Amino acid sequence: MQPLHVSRGAASAARQYVMTRARRQQVISTSQAVRALRMVLPDCALSDRELADLVAEAAIAHGVSVSFDGDGDSTPRPDAA
Repeated sequence: MQPLHVSRGAASAARQYVMTRARRQQVISTSQAVRALRMVLPDCALSDRELADLVAEAAIAHGVSVSFDGDGDSTPRPDAA
């Protein structure tokens, strides 16, 4: 279960990202996922780390391995306030 501050749009987009790639890829890259999600959700206030966590949660739920290859930034994006 996700914290209340996580937007449904971001969680839904993360699940969709994983589901569309789970058939083709054995490992989901968090850095690639975050870049893709930023393109779809440019105004998302979640940090890269929070988005990566949503992707990882969705990937694990679908039995897909996760590569935590991002920079680990956990600060919110200043331009998304």
